[in-house]
Amino acid sequence: MTETQERVLIALSRLFLDTDVSTYHGYISDTCASSKYSLDELSDMLYQDVAPVCMPSLFLINGGLAKIDKEQLIKKIQQHKNKEQTDFMKLIKPQWGLIARIYIGKDWRKIKNLVCEKRNPTTN
Repeated sequence: MTETQERVLIALSRLFLDTDVSTYHGYISDTCASSKYSLDELSDMLYQDVAPVCMPSLFLINGGLAKIDKEQLIKKIQQHKNKEQTDFMKLIKPQWGLIARIYIGKDWRKIKNLVCEKRNPTTN
C-alpha cells in the first residue's frame, strides 16, 4: 500500500467518527483532491475498504470511533483486503458498504462535490 493510498484511507475513515464529521469535509476533500484517484476509485476505497473496517464500530453501545489509530486502521484494512472468503460467507456477512451508503452517503456526496471543485476550479 502506498503512502498516498494510506493518507486517503485515513482521511476517508474520518467519516466514521462519533463527532460532527462535517468539520472534516475540508480535510477529507483536500486529501482526496490531491490524490491521483478518480472519484470512482475514491468511492470504492470508501465503501469497499474503509466501511467494512469502520462501520461496525458505529453500532457499538458506546457509539462510533472517538479517534483513529492510523496504524491499526491500515493494518485492519490490509487484513480485510487480504482475507479470502467463501461464497457462502460473502452472502451472510453484513454488507457494510451498502449500510455506509445510507449512513454517510450525504456527507460523501458533499465531499465529492468539493473534490471536483478543488480539482477543477473555475476562474471568474
